[in-house]
Amino acid sequence: MLFILISDIDKNYKSWYEWIPYNQTNKIKTNFVAQLKKMGEVFIPKPNFVNFRKYADYDNNTGYGININFTLEDLEFENYAKWIYEQIDIKYKNKKNIIVIGLEQGCHHAKFFAQKYHKDCKGVFILGNRILTKENYESLNNKIYRDSLVKYFGKEWKKYTIENIDNKHLEEILVRLDKKGEKKNQDYVMYLNGLVKLYTRSQYDKIKKAKIPSFIYSYTQQIDNKKLETDRKYKNNKVIFYYLDDDSVYLIYGSYNNEIIERIKCLVNKKM
Repeated sequence: MLFILISDIDKNYKSWYEWIPYNQTNKIKTNFVAQLKKMGEVFIPKPNFVNFRKYADYDNNTGYGININFTLEDLEFENYAKWIYEQIDIKYKNKKNIIVIGLEQGCHHAKFFAQKYHKDCKGVFILGNRILTKENYESLNNKIYRDSLVKYFGKEWKKYTIENIDNKHLEEILVRLDKKGEKKNQDYVMYLNGLVKLYTRSQYDKIKKAKIPSFIYSYTQQIDNKKLETDRKYKNNKVIFYYLDDDSVYLIYGSYNNEIIERIKCLVNKKM
């Protein structure tokens, strides 16, 4: 069995092991990966598009890579899924027996990967299901967001909207942010953080109905009629939804960690 763990889109691979919640200093840990390794091999992709956060004043976590360079194409669901698949094609013999696990906003990439490579996947677990709709995208691509671009870039702000940004201007920001010997511009960090999230959510029409057994965990605090409607559209007889009352930073750090592991074991052993 090969487990592919797709991280939240603004977190590094270490979030599967340990995490310092924002504006805090105490590190919390989880044995989630250790439990998975008892059942098979574990692969955690390390995309470059999270690494700029090592310059964020509000993020005390380590584990971000050295290379912060990425392109808009790297954020496309198709390209990220292909990049992951190419790596496991080289590294692992059991690539035909995969369970995909997506954490928070990594759920979109996990669903897409399981959709695209469904013949190789035995199941998908979504831990902290996030909504992905046209309405959700448009609600974030709003006046407040555009006002922030004016603050960051002044008169040239229109070049950096989600509609107009290109790789040339993205590269310029990354070069400025990564320039040695200078105080890191937090405006660039905040812009990149928003860009990655918004670009991800702009791909709302790429997630279709589940093709393989899917176990979708959501927080009860995030449930509303729109989310339930979206869940129903994704659902078929292969999908089970769980709505949990959990206030942990991530489900793998909370009281349901062991229960999730047990359900994964059931799928591995074909008892579910």
